[in-house]
Amino acid sequence: MNRSVRLLSACLLVMILSAIPVAAADETVENTMKRFRQTALTERKGFGWLHRLCGDGGRLTGSTGLAEATETAQQIMAEAGLQNIHLQPVKVPGWKRGTVEAVIVSPESHAGRHLSVAALGRSVPTSVGGVTAPIVRVSSLAELKLLDRETAAGAIILIDHPFPDGVLRTFDGYGRLARGRVFGAAEASHLGAAAVLVRSITTRSDNVPHLGTLTYDGAHHPIPGASVGVQDAILLGELVAEGKPVSLRLKMDCDPAGEVNGYNVIGEIPGSRFPDQVILVGGHIDSWDAGDGAHDNGTGCIHSIEALSLFNRLGIRPACTLRCVLFVSEEYGSHGARAYADWQRSSSERLIAALESDRGGFVPRGFYVTAAERDRTFMMEWLPLLRHTGIDWIRKGGSGADTSHLDMARVRLGLVVDSQRYFDVHHSANDVLSAVHPREFELGSAALASMIYLLSEQGLPVPSSMDPETMVE
Repeated sequence: MNRSVRLLSACLLVMILSAIPVAAADETVENTMKRFRQTALTERKGFGWLHRLCGDGGRLTGSTGLAEATETAQQIMAEAGLQNIHLQPVKVPGWKRGTVEAVIVSPESHAGRHLSVAALGRSVPTSVGGVTAPIVRVSSLAELKLLDRETAAGAIILIDHPFPDGVLRTFDGYGRLARGRVFGAAEASHLGAAAVLVRSITTRSDNVPHLGTLTYDGAHHPIPGASVGVQDAILLGELVAEGKPVSLRLKMDCDPAGEVNGYNVIGEIPGSRFPDQVILVGGHIDSWDAGDGAHDNGTGCIHSIEALSLFNRLGIRPACTLRCVLFVSEEYGSHGARAYADWQRSSSERLIAALESDRGGFVPRGFYVTAAERDRTFMMEWLPLLRHTGIDWIRKGGSGADTSHLDMARVRLGLVVDSQRYFDVHHSANDVLSAVHPREFELGSAALASMIYLLSEQGLPVPSSMDPETMVE
């Protein structure tokens, strides 16, 4: 078929579609949105799958738990009716946690008290005998950078940064503090410190250590880093404020074990009309090991699988290929997403959209979108339809840590849920299946399915330079 014939066919198709009453078309789409919601809420298949994924325990990168979850995820994809299920090998860090002990040495009134601590991801261990050193308290990474070397040398630096409770969006509060956890050990090592303790980044006032990774810059000798529970961080801060010497013995035997094999888990529904045009949805399959990674990010993984499953369960054959990717090693720096992005760039496919769920399984509120203003404005016209699954807004914003690497996608979207309780559980032993509410979780699956449907079946505006018949966009 030559280009003129293709253009004529496309024009005839537009004329035919224009003749269909808009109300009837909208009613059909609206009914599909309702069916996504009703099916997800009443059948709760996704919540059952989440139970199975979390049954493998924490999914620390390079661990047996992650290997078992990778097998489980493939089984769930098959049950969901996905096709072309396969693994993409990725080299990932093989760090092992080991045990941690922190005991107050002085003042005498608290000597022998054990603190609630946990090694930060990728930390080096202490020597076999541990580190015994005075505590130097700072309230932020910025204050740490201002310490003089004489004060910091040989000390255990406590980064005692309370969560900024006055913020409305808890992710904003987390963003202010996370740099201290990530870069604190590297900055302290520049000053000759012996180790770093970081107050748990949480909205909860308990004593559970909240985990996360740290990084070293390679320019200085790496030092151990650990998270300390909020209540114990408060105690240490109060002791320091009394003006008496405060010393701690810290012992850690974690093992930076080098690189091991990890895998992205991939499955899809081939497109019925545009198989080379792809809409991707995903989350990260790895998690921290203190809990079972239910909210972070078991919910995102199963959201993504169930969103595609809903198409199969309702007998909808999507025009575009719908692909689910469960990315490995997001917690250590998105190794899986980087590897997938490299593959995608070499592919002849057109990546229309990349969606991510990595904010937990709470009530869905909206979508952050990285796209041209024209496309974002166009998608905002879908809000009356998306409200059937709880979506109230579409705004400019980042899609997520993994999809941020898929810059070849025309649009990138991140599902945003109510985050007020997310940092109660994030990266901690509090992140377990019982903290996930089935209805809230299932609404997230329905919201993703609805957005994917609109992108695939309604499409985005066709750029004037594109041939209408060869693009669904």
